[in-house]
Order: sequence, then structure tokens, then C-alpha cells
Amino acid sequence: GRTGAGRGRGAVTTATGRPDLPAAVERPLRARAAAAVAAWGAALLVASVLDRAAYEALSVTDDHSRRMLESADWYRVLRVMGSMWLWGPVAAVFMMVDRARIREGARMSGGWTRRGVMLLTCALLSGGAAELLKALVGRLRPENSGGWYAFMSLGERLEWNWSDLGMPSSHAAVAFGAAMALSFTHRAAAPLLFLGAAGCGLTRVVMEQHYLSDVVAGAAVAYAVSLAVWRVDARNNGGVGLGVPAAGARTEGRPRPARGSAAP
Repeated sequence: GRTGAGRGRGAVTTATGRPDLPAAVERPLRARAAAAVAAWGAALLVASVLDRAAYEALSVTDDHSRRMLESADWYRVLRVMGSMWLWGPVAAVFMMVDRARIREGARMSGGWTRRGVMLLTCALLSGGAAELLKALVGRLRPENSGGWYAFMSLGERLEWNWSDLGMPSSHAAVAFGAAMALSFTHRAAAPLLFLGAAGCGLTRVVMEQHYLSDVVAGAAVAYAVSLAVWRVDARNNGGVGLGVPAAGARTEGRPRPARGSAAP
């Protein structure tokens, strides 16, 4: 339960002694969450309508063209954005750099592991959530059904035979989860990060591994997971979220968007 309440714009504290978000902040957050759910639902609906057209226009079906595509450097760069083999080392680099900065006298809220752990957690949990949702949805990949919707039986899914399932795309979820995590502290790079994540999703559509709606669903999963991770991190660091200047106001439960962009 809550043990005390701040006055005015102060934070409320929980039984653990950690700052909670004021009710005046929680209410608009709920409204924004409802708007986000509606927006992602609309995006998923539009993508579903376009799935067949996107499959016919973008998918590469002959073996020679597939081999040529898989050997292209741009394809490999985009595809690896959906892999923890990329983001694990990147997170390690962040932690090494931040540890060196602290040793040189820099003050960093949350310590030298915070940025790296945020990146790892957002990417890994986004991908993991997408894998679990695949089993619940049960929709097969386009290459297994000729680009038409088909679903795996519940019995097969209970046998943990999930490799042929495609919705949502875990590659897209990892890529967008990493992009979300990095955009919290590198807002200027956000357009490039999300463009790369979208490119990762495109590589999955081209190779018949996913429908367009699978990619959109993966991005939606990453959005929800990453914002949840950000809020937990903020609560564990005095109410100041990663990317919010320590000298500024207390966290409002979500990272502030880049200037000129809409709130996530």
C-alpha cells in the first residue's frame, strides 16, 4: 500500500519507499495509453488489409533471387537489427563506456550499467513477448501457406512446435525494442533507429517469413514492453526516467519526446 502522499507536484511513496506517480499524472497517462491502443489497433487493421497485396508485391520466391538477396550487405545489416547478437555487444559497449566515464568523475544516475541494461531488457523482453504471443495467435508464416492466412492446431502448438509461427514478428520486436531503448537517450538518432527497425521488418516480409501485419504487431509489442521497462526503471531511480535530466522535473511516467515529434 502507499505510505504517504506528496503535495502539489510531489511524488507519492509506496511501502517500499520508492516514489510513485502522482494521480494527476496517472490519469492523463491512462488516456494516452488508451489512445496508443487505439492507434496501434488501427495500424494493425490497415496492415492486415494490405497483407495479401504486400505479399504479392514484395515477397521473393525463387531460390536464386533469395540467395542474391541474402548475400547483399544492406540486407544483412537490416536483418541483424532484429538479433540479440547485435544488441548484446552494443549494450556491453555502453556499459564499458559509462563505467569509464564514472571513473573519470562523471555523475550518472543509476550507475554505469543503466543504459546497457535498458537496451538489453527492452530488446530481449520485446522479442520474448513476441515469441509467446506467436503460440497464442498460432498463425503460420506466409511461406508455409502460400501467402494466405492459415493457423496451426492447438495440439501442435502444445508440442512447442513454434518455428513455423509468424505473428508477431520477434525480429521486428527486438529491432523496435532496441530502437525504443536507444531513443530514450539518443533522441536525435530516433528517426534513423526506427527506420532501421522498419527495414528489419521489411527483410522478413521480402523473404516470406512474415506478413506486414506481423511486423506491425511486433512493433506494437516493443512499444508496450519498452515503455513499461522505462517506467519501472524510472521508479527505481528516484522517479527520474532515463533520458530525463536529473535537474528537471520528476518523471511524468514516460520519456519526453524529441522536439517537434509526438509523444510515444
